[in-house]
Amino acid sequence: MANNFKLTSKVLMTAIMLGIGFITYNVVLFVICGFADHGGSFWVSYVFMLIAFATLTISGYLLKSRNMQPRDWLLGYPVLKHCTIYIIIELISSILFMGLDYKDFPWGIAFAVQMVLLAVHLVFIISCFLAKEMIEDVQTDVKVRTSKMKLLQVEIEMIAESTNNIDIKEAFVKLAEQVRYSDPMSSDVINDLEDQIAYVVGQAKTSASMNDVEGALALCKKASLLIIERNKKCKIFK
Repeated sequence: MANNFKLTSKVLMTAIMLGIGFITYNVVLFVICGFADHGGSFWVSYVFMLIAFATLTISGYLLKSRNMQPRDWLLGYPVLKHCTIYIIIELISSILFMGLDYKDFPWGIAFAVQMVLLAVHLVFIISCFLAKEMIEDVQTDVKVRTSKMKLLQVEIEMIAESTNNIDIKEAFVKLAEQVRYSDPMSSDVINDLEDQIAYVVGQAKTSASMNDVEGALALCKKASLLIIERNKKCKIFK
């Protein structure tokens, strides 16, 4: 919640600064240069400058629904930093080409240079959002793959909590610790083995609830051996 509020405030401040910068840029530009007697390089540079403002606006809008700023793969810069860098570089290049416009400078060169700058910027921006989606997919996959062992640990801890027998309690506390320090990642290779462990733990839960000490302890030992087997197979298939 705090991170989301912080990012929203940052996006809002960026939007306000962007609006002020956009108005200031247009006022200063046309007060100094006027609206008439401009060639292709001037108007090409002006359009690319508007595009720079637009990319920052669109990026800020896309960030509103996210609790963190995506970062690119290469440099690790966040989206807003990329936009800020681009808008500064584009401002410098547009001023340069607008100045050269009065010397009959070919507008195609102005277009080509600024098009390359825009293309590079868009590649970095797209990589930021793609990287964010990939990270989210990986996090979701990790959460799914670790959920089975976490649930198993909770199930074993509940057996220890629900019994009054000291021997059963101690055995299942140790078993819960064994699960806790096991490899948390599940995989298709060990899926059947994990199902077998869960089944044995379920039987042990029934035995413990019936105060069948011998049966519960035997099943606890069986589950422990299966967990050892699972951990060894995890190391093999890594």
